[in-house]
Amino acid sequence: MRLIDAALAKDVVEFFEREASFLELEQHFTRYDPILIRTAAIAGLHAGYLLSPDLVTQPWTLNSRIQQYSKAAHRAT
Repeated sequence: MRLIDAALAKDVVEFFEREASFLELEQHFTRYDPILIRTAAIAGLHAGYLLSPDLVTQPWTLNSRIQQYSKAAHRAT
């Protein structure tokens, strides 16, 4: 069962074209329940569409930064 509408999930991933925090995400999507918005972002992280270097070194907070995953920016050298 899908908990997050595919269109909403896509919109959340697109929001992170520019790096932003969970708090900024929630402020942008005020029409939606914050738990659904956070879940969509976490699903994007899990699926590899988003990344968060903050979450590698720090516990999750509303100020944790997220951005879209860019293959070009993360090529192995």
